[in-house]
Amino acid sequence: MPDTTKSDEVRAFVFDNYIVPARAQKRATVTIVAGDVARALNVTAMVICPALMVVKFEQEHGVRLLQTRPVGHSAAVTFTFRV
Repeated sequence: MPDTTKSDEVRAFVFDNYIVPARAQKRATVTIVAGDVARALNVTAMVICPALMVVKFEQEHGVRLLQTRPVGHSAAVTFTFRV
């Protein structure tokens, strides 16, 4: 089994704590704030943003990234996914 990277941990955390609950609530979309995830995992937004902006996250979890605001890698960045 391959080693788990920080990006893998970020994607698993977001799936478990944002995507699964949104689906359970039958929501069409969910918005995630990079800073919230960074604080929960004790990492920087520089880890969060690239982890969520890759197609791998969409493919593994059946989500679609609809919007990222603002552009960049800061704690203020929000990601909106169709779940």
